[in-house]
Amino acid sequence: MRPAMQHRRQLLRSCLSQLAPFTATPVSARTAKGVRGYCARRPTQLAAAASAGGASLDDSTLQLGTAKLPADVDVVTFTGKLYQWANALTTNGQNLPLALPLRIDVVKGGFKMQLLRIGTDEQPVSVADINVTVERESAGNILYIRLAEAPGSGLMYPRRAGLTTPQYLKDLSDAVIDIPKVVTSMPPAIKLAIVQSRGNKKA
Repeated sequence: MRPAMQHRRQLLRSCLSQLAPFTATPVSARTAKGVRGYCARRPTQLAAAASAGGASLDDSTLQLGTAKLPADVDVVTFTGKLYQWANALTTNGQNLPLALPLRIDVVKGGFKMQLLRIGTDEQPVSVADINVTVERESAGNILYIRLAEAPGSGLMYPRRAGLTTPQYLKDLSDAVIDIPKVVTSMPPAIKLAIVQSRGNKKA
């Protein structure tokens, strides 16, 4: 085997082995194909009350969508069902083939979806964080889906001087093809989670 080919295969094996801990089960054949492709080389409406993407109030994130939840929805059950859906995306490439691996972390009020790639230190790093949370407001419980800059965002799309954070995040959402793919796949999951969590609200 030629030294160059052997070196590329070693890099591929190293990349795959470092990404393996971020999947809950062994990688399927289809998912592995997508990961190998990664190693080698606009949001829509949400449920019935969605809004177009725009800057969040604090200007530190990009709002990808919102949805007002029915009053009889149990928030804990709802966020738990959505988390199960999101976590399945990391282990089953058949339901949503992605170019980048996902890591899902529980946060207050919901969860964070991190799209990963290998960083300059040869360790997995998030290039984009999609935060999915339910927040209590005067109008009721509101589901927010926001894009946040991550430690490795510059690896996917270097930040140009003069850009505000929302402007940069809009460019990042275009550069990382998995962001619109994940977000536009959410409406069916949101609708199903609402159905599964209605009537379970604790007094």
